[in-house]
Amino acid sequence: MGSRILQFGSAIAAVATAMEGIQYALAAGRTRGIGDRKASFLYTGAAAFAIGSAGLGVAGSLWAAGVLLVPLAFAVLAGFVAYGLSVWGKGEESQPLELWARHSRWGLPIEHRRWAEWQDTDTAIGALNAALLGLRADLDVTYRVHRPAPGVPRQGGTIDYRFVLPGYVANKSRYEWSLLAYRPGESSGGTVARGQTDGTEEPLPPPISWKRPSYDPKTSLPVVKHDVESNTLEINGSIVYWGVLDFHALELEVSYWPDKGDELGVARFIVKEDKIPGPAKW
Repeated sequence: MGSRILQFGSAIAAVATAMEGIQYALAAGRTRGIGDRKASFLYTGAAAFAIGSAGLGVAGSLWAAGVLLVPLAFAVLAGFVAYGLSVWGKGEESQPLELWARHSRWGLPIEHRRWAEWQDTDTAIGALNAALLGLRADLDVTYRVHRPAPGVPRQGGTIDYRFVLPGYVANKSRYEWSLLAYRPGESSGGTVARGQTDGTEEPLPPPISWKRPSYDPKTSLPVVKHDVESNTLEINGSIVYWGVLDFHALELEVSYWPDKGDELGVARFIVKEDKIPGPAKW
């Protein structure tokens, strides 16, 4: 009985570790895309150790009881190494001002420059304001394997987003934001969530052209938290999807005016999540 419990536990842990490996691999791609090579290298190592840990967990669930603890021990060790590398990689990611400098007209390496022409001045200033104010944002796609049940696909997960607006004062500040999803072959994205100051608090219906969205529109309503003492506004959400996503990229765009009377004092930033695994990669 004890051996059976260990075998089933090993299989379940292997699946969970494999999902973590996917998250580390996505983080490696994200940091490589913005030029954080060391962080990308560490995330890649974390993904490799996580996948190795998952493989050892599967092996442990199949081996005989006499040698069951050997692969499990190595699986746990590999899991700890993967977690340590991911924390190290998180610490090596560039700070907002460092990213702004890299994306500016004089940024290095050259391939990461974004605002090289005079037409990009307003965008560059908005991004600099966001970096100086300390605006923070996270955008992640999580994956889960569900227990088989009638009408419930095995794969699924959530689209998690979060951003914090410092220096926010009610009746003085203003903001607006949107979360866009891009399908293969479409140049313009569909809005899956959005909000603004004094906006309506209700879920956003799916884009008109999306007859059968892969996500649940009822979960698109964000959570807004205003901390009066610290003058910070936090907005977060978790959009549920079942099966596999039918879009390959996400874009979170936020515009923030600490003083809504100053239209030129806007802070604007965009967070992207690209190359999201779709049906062909499951």
